[in-house]
Amino acid sequence: MKPKTFTLTLAVDTDGVCASQTTAGAGSLSLNGALVGADPQLSAYYTSTTAQQLNLTSAGNLSALTFTVTGKGYSSTGVYNDSISEAITGPNATTVESSNYFLEISDISADGAVGSAVTIGVVDEAISPIIPIDSYAEVTSIQTGVTGTINYTAHYTLSNVYDASVTADWTAVSSDLTTATASQVASLAKGVTALRLIVHSGSDAGAVRMHVAQSRG
Repeated sequence: MKPKTFTLTLAVDTDGVCASQTTAGAGSLSLNGALVGADPQLSAYYTSTTAQQLNLTSAGNLSALTFTVTGKGYSSTGVYNDSISEAITGPNATTVESSNYFLEISDISADGAVGSAVTIGVVDEAISPIIPIDSYAEVTSIQTGVTGTINYTAHYTLSNVYDASVTADWTAVSSDLTTATASQVASLAKGVTALRLIVHSGSDAGAVRMHVAQSRG
């Protein structure tokens, strides 16, 4: 397998998808945050190259409302879906977060009037795509590099990631690559089928790069 590199870069902006707004009744919110329109071909959508969780924040009690987010991204278990939807109970003078990680948002709707202003954005939790590797390689070498502030874990699996019916089981690569905050190096033995990165927290523009090289001895 040729060496691979994957980078997760955070864009933390708590009102980057929906700037502060109310609605007169049920319906779609305006996707008018600073992060919307990054892709000229999807100018009315939120799009990103990093899949991140969302936050909904309000100073009022919106817990009687359900906000439905529609787009593309990864489920809480890391499975990609080209059409993903999540129903989120509104916040009560606090912030609530999505379970899914979104790469694209085409619509956010409320099932009733949003009487107290709400903001919606992206937080500092992210997930990478599943990165398939050569399971017959004798040694898999992993190196990470960090920019800014970020806390991450690198996972591996022996599961068949090419079978959509299989739920992959993930294990941390090593203790050094569990909730790590700095660059690390590790290696894995034969049999690993795929890798991924999970970001637990970090600052805006914080990034982690993962380099993967394999040898058959």
